[in-house]
Amino acid sequence: MFDDVGHRDVALPAGARWYDWWDASGTALEGGTAIASVDTSEHARVPLNVREGRWCRWQ
Repeated sequence: MFDDVGHRDVALPAGARWYDWWDASGTALEGGTAIASVDTSEHARVPLNVREGRWCRWQ
């Protein structure tokens, strides 16, 4: 699941586009793919991807 330095691959479910919560550029990621070697060593910044068309409350 993790390699020896805290990296892992994150799979994005097919059928939608996804956005990385932490990426300010707003670049969409295609579903049905995997993001390779995501750094999970920083516990305050876990991998968080939001499905296109969903909204999140800020409060």
